[in-house]
Amino acid sequence: RDMLNNSFRRLLVVTAVTPTNAVRRILCLHYSGGSAVPFVTRAAGPLRGAAASKYRDGRGAFWEFEGIDAPNGDGVWWEYEGQWSDDSRRSFNVERYEGADESIAVVEQQLSTGRFSGLMGLGQGALLAAIVAARAALGETSVPSSLQFAIICGGATPMPFKPLLTRLRDTADAGLPTLHCLSAADANHPAELGEELASYFEPHAELSWHSAGSALPPTASAEWPEWSQVVAFI
Repeated sequence: RDMLNNSFRRLLVVTAVTPTNAVRRILCLHYSGGSAVPFVTRAAGPLRGAAASKYRDGRGAFWEFEGIDAPNGDGVWWEYEGQWSDDSRRSFNVERYEGADESIAVVEQQLSTGRFSGLMGLGQGALLAAIVAARAALGETSVPSSLQFAIICGGATPMPFKPLLTRLRDTADAGLPTLHCLSAADANHPAELGEELASYFEPHAELSWHSAGSALPPTASAEWPEWSQVVAFI
C-alpha cells in the first residue's frame, strides 16, 4: 500500500475569513486517540475565531485550518511497547517508536506542497510537530521555507528524537519560530517537560501558559484573552 497517498484522509477545510487577499494555512495534528475533524472543528475553534479578527501587522487575513489523521487508523501517530498496558510509559520516556517515520513522512508530504505557513499540534501531535519543525529548521527534509512557525501545545521531548533536537540546539544558524503552550495542570505531559522541549528551539521559542490541562486553552478568559498571544505570534 502506498502509505503516503492512501493511508490518511483529508479534513474539510475550515476557514476564518476576513476581507483580504492574504491566505495563510495551518496544518493541524491531533492528540493521541483523536482525529482531524473534531480537533480542527471543536478544539481549535477559539483560535479560528481569534485569527479571523486579528493579525499582527494590522491587516486582516484569510485563514485556513486543515487537519490530517494519523496514518495507522488507530488515532495515534506512533506506538511503543507498553503503550496500552503500562501507564508509566509515555512518548517522553521510551526509547523506540513504531510508525513514527510513516507519520513524519505524511506530515512532510503535506508541508512540501508549500501551501502551509504554520504547523500546530496537541499532545502526541505536538511532539510530532516538534520533530517536523526541527527537521525543517535543520534542512533535513523537503519542507520548504514557506513553513514559518510551529505551535506546540502540551508538548514534551520525544525521547527517540532527542539527538535530532540536540543537533538543532547546537546549530547556531538553524531555527524556526515556535510557540509552546503549556499548563501546570497537564497530567499527560508535565509542564517542565514542555519547557525542556522549548529549550531546544531557543532563541526562537516563546512560552505561553494556561490552566486548561492537557487540552487546547478555552475560548476567552482573563488569563487567555481570545488566544491573543497565539494570534500575535503567528
